[in-house]
Amino acid sequence: MYFQSIDDKKECVGLYYDSRCVFENLDFSKLTRTWRPTETSLQHRHIDYAWLWCLGKSLGDVCPSFLEDQWGSVDNKMKAFSRSLNAAKVDLSENCLLELLPPKEISRFLDVKNRITEHVFSRLDKPEEYDHLLSIVHMLEDIKHRKVNLDISSIKSGSYKNKNRNFLKNLKKMRKSVSYNLFGTKTGRLTVEKGFFPILTLDRDLRKYIKPNNDLFVEIDVNGAEARTLLSLTDQEQPEVDIHEWNAENVYRGLTTREESKKRFFAWLYNPASDDYLSSRAYSRDLIKEKFYDGHQVRTPFNRKILSDEYHCVNYTLQSTSSDVCLEQSRKVFDFLKEKKSNIAFLMHDSIILDFAAEDKQHIREIVKMFQETRFGEYRTNVKMGKNFGEMREISWKL
Repeated sequence: MYFQSIDDKKECVGLYYDSRCVFENLDFSKLTRTWRPTETSLQHRHIDYAWLWCLGKSLGDVCPSFLEDQWGSVDNKMKAFSRSLNAAKVDLSENCLLELLPPKEISRFLDVKNRITEHVFSRLDKPEEYDHLLSIVHMLEDIKHRKVNLDISSIKSGSYKNKNRNFLKNLKKMRKSVSYNLFGTKTGRLTVEKGFFPILTLDRDLRKYIKPNNDLFVEIDVNGAEARTLLSLTDQEQPEVDIHEWNAENVYRGLTTREESKKRFFAWLYNPASDDYLSSRAYSRDLIKEKFYDGHQVRTPFNRKILSDEYHCVNYTLQSTSSDVCLEQSRKVFDFLKEKKSNIAFLMHDSIILDFAAEDKQHIREIVKMFQETRFGEYRTNVKMGKNFGEMREISWKL
């Protein structure tokens, strides 16, 4: 049976199905398909999601022609309600929708949403990357419902700076949590939904105002993610040391610094016109192209299909695969931490930031090792710790 969640907050449990809103004695055994995951629905693994089925397209994008007028009407009305609530400075993260909007209008909206959902499942085949994406959504939904702990008093004490004043002003317009957009880029790298805390683009000077809810932040960062993915996908051995230092010494014969080596490597890697003999001798762009590009689209090891020209095909393959490696490893850590106090605070492209509790300190090496051991072999990582997100200190140890 098709259904829709009335709200995405677990404190506001209510479902629309069988042409009515239901709040008690919810029987999920009969409910199998809906539009988008919520904290409540994700607890039931047998449920399929049309939003993932159509790879992140909007309801308007997939609305059939015979429902366009109805969808336009209910969607415009809901947007008008949303504008009114914003004008009244009502925090939607703190209130249940059913307490704010007319029940009749909510029912009309969810009825049309249900019918669009049914249309998606009737017309589209299940995408090959569906199961991978669903596993990531579980983790992202958990992060979305964790509030960012901001040291507001310290931000205000520095309000003589334009940067701080603007930050305080913008904070009033956003939710204090991070909601990632799984479909924000064509390669699958995460972006942050508009109106939520902009962790991916936050100025580095402002990161120090973010505090852990537990005892400290622990960041596990893949060392040279895309370079290591290139090695993995071309069946080459991974160096156990910093890959850019290794390149400087072994690929570029000790003639460059680490930073010069890094710039030289990427300038060659993502520019097909670059004819760097030493880079080409050590690495193979052509093999990536042969294995993953058909002249029209890239198909990654995670079954993502990305339309591409020849110029960008290597870039898209490595960026997308590296992103998915980090997401897949983060999901393993997420599962490991489910019954523990520590949790995932943020994801930052090639790294995971844990909000770590002192009581879990015996697990830190195990978690780092877990993050390193990918489906393509072991990726070396760097580990940092700190009492705030802006002042993290690198920790050196051997696992």
